[in-house]
Amino acid sequence: MLLGFDAKRLFHNKTGLGNYSRTLVSNLMKQHPEVDYFLYTPKAKEDARFAKAHIREAQHTPDAWWRTFTIPELLKKDSIQIYHGLSNELPFKLQKAGVKSVVTIHDLIFRRLPHTYPPVDRKIYDFKFKSACEKADKIIAVSENTKQDIIHYYKIEASKINVIYQACDAVFYEDKKENEAAPTEDFLLYVGSVIERKDLLSIIQSYKFLPKNFQLPLYIVGQGKAYKKRVERIIEDARLSEKIHWIEANTQEELRDLYHRAKMLIYPSIYEGFGIPVVEALLSKTPVITTAISSLPEAGGPATHYVEAQSPEAIAAGIEKILSDDAYRKNMIEQGFEYANTTFHPARLTHQLMDLYEDLLKTL
Repeated sequence: MLLGFDAKRLFHNKTGLGNYSRTLVSNLMKQHPEVDYFLYTPKAKEDARFAKAHIREAQHTPDAWWRTFTIPELLKKDSIQIYHGLSNELPFKLQKAGVKSVVTIHDLIFRRLPHTYPPVDRKIYDFKFKSACEKADKIIAVSENTKQDIIHYYKIEASKINVIYQACDAVFYEDKKENEAAPTEDFLLYVGSVIERKDLLSIIQSYKFLPKNFQLPLYIVGQGKAYKKRVERIIEDARLSEKIHWIEANTQEELRDLYHRAKMLIYPSIYEGFGIPVVEALLSKTPVITTAISSLPEAGGPATHYVEAQSPEAIAAGIEKILSDDAYRKNMIEQGFEYANTTFHPARLTHQLMDLYEDLLKTL
């Protein structure tokens, strides 16, 4: 089998789409070394995980043009059988190159919450995503919720869409290894972009509803600009500066150790395509508070504490419940880990992905 992948974000994106790409391809290469893997990218970076892959880089061609129009010629030259667009888009004229295509759609949040995206970005995303969904031989949705959004907005037949969840980085399936540099005090944790949709502000506002003995420090791992400034003003006005700490996790190992040490993850997002921090926390045996919206119940499973969206009071009640009820907390940890390890184990998800590829090859 000869598989080609859009690898731009695999090499150059350090967050969501990049993590998805790296995890998917590295899991495939571990479990199916007999397959030939071709990674197409404007420019590669050295990464030992992909040393045995065939890497194809752009030569004297603008990145956007190369990814959109030139790749099909290279796929034909390399005799690629299936090309997988890992981040919501596909090159034009793939069908003329005689290549079967798969595209992963992560979310259609720009359609669900249009006010959270600039108008120009919405138009570009809509054109690319819709085109990819219509032209792909198969679509992978990262959640059942995303699948339903694809059907709703683009009128795609359900039979064309396979739900294959996202696996976490390999470190989250390893035995716990403490990092001595990580915080040693009890703390609450937030992981994610610092943007309006993730609703970090509700966590900050929940402190006024918490008894003093439950007001643990909050560690925030995430980047943002305008919304972060707004949150910082609220923190200052509420006199919580000594309680709220902005920190960095520069590696997946550092992030895993933060999850292990945290009393809980609080992730009050108002819409997600999947919700990978929820799964990372559960695999780290850390209780989770999140909302019962969009894909989050799929990520969180039956042992997560769900709260009403944009409700600081509900978040405060959840924090107090988890910190004060040892039996409840123990059940969340045990059942949450079991659910995440079973549902999102890389062997299971990679098997589903390879089945999809093999079924698609039968149509060649």
